[in-house]
Amino acid sequence: MRVVLIGASSLAVQTAEVLIEHGHQVLIIDKDREHIEALSQRLDCAFLNGDGSMPDLLREADPTHTDALLCLTSHDQTNIIAGLMARNLGYARVVTVIEDADFEALCEELGLKETFIPLRKISHQLAELVEEPTAAPGLDTLFKHDAVLRAVTLEGGEHTLEALQLPDGARVVGFYREQALLFPDTQTRFQAGDELLVLARENALKALDKCIGNLTSTT
Repeated sequence: MRVVLIGASSLAVQTAEVLIEHGHQVLIIDKDREHIEALSQRLDCAFLNGDGSMPDLLREADPTHTDALLCLTSHDQTNIIAGLMARNLGYARVVTVIEDADFEALCEELGLKETFIPLRKISHQLAELVEEPTAAPGLDTLFKHDAVLRAVTLEGGEHTLEALQLPDGARVVGFYREQALLFPDTQTRFQAGDELLVLARENALKALDKCIGNLTSTT
């Protein structure tokens, strides 16, 4: 994949490091030339010096051959403007990162469908860590409003959907088997090593954790 990052914030740099490690092509756009020059000694990626919210620079970044553009500056307003410009220029996927949740409704009204609020996710995870210190390990959690998406790898023997006995408010929406994404039906039999994607309401988390704990401890 080719990914363009607007801004060279700490979050952008860490994101770039992960993307590069995963074999993706990365381009970082930032106003600070000295910062870019320093990063070029550290990151194996391309750079553009300038304002990433300006149409000419976004065109130069080549929307046609870009799979995703992430707006990661330290300023919410800049990220929103950059996201709008990128969407209008035909970028296939635009992710807008904001710190102030008050801007979320505005982003939705403007059609910026993929808006990410890092502090919200971190605060939920910290609260969960305090409230549920014995929750099943190895869970990946994505919060969106009152919904939670969790991934858990099954251990032990086979399971049907019914045998999983998930609590009310929780559903298996998909699962990975040998790196292939599959969708379950009433005939599906889950195997050891399958990674289940469970969508749940936040008020069902305690019951879900208990259920998952039982599934992952199966021998």
